[in-house]
Amino acid sequence: MQPGADYLVARRPRLGIVLARTEPELHLRFMETARTLGFRDPVAMTQFNLLAHFIAGGF
Repeated sequence: MQPGADYLVARRPRLGIVLARTEPELHLRFMETARTLGFRDPVAMTQFNLLAHFIAGGF
């Protein structure tokens, strides 16, 4: 059983972690690109988390 996007957004978990686990190649490419642009990992992960919320329709 997988929770729907509405549930995940309402619950407000770290959707970036969920997305990283379900789409590891996307996460890897995102983090590598962020490092290339000079972002530290915690900042890049925050950005990835926001991306996951946008994808889930939370914004």
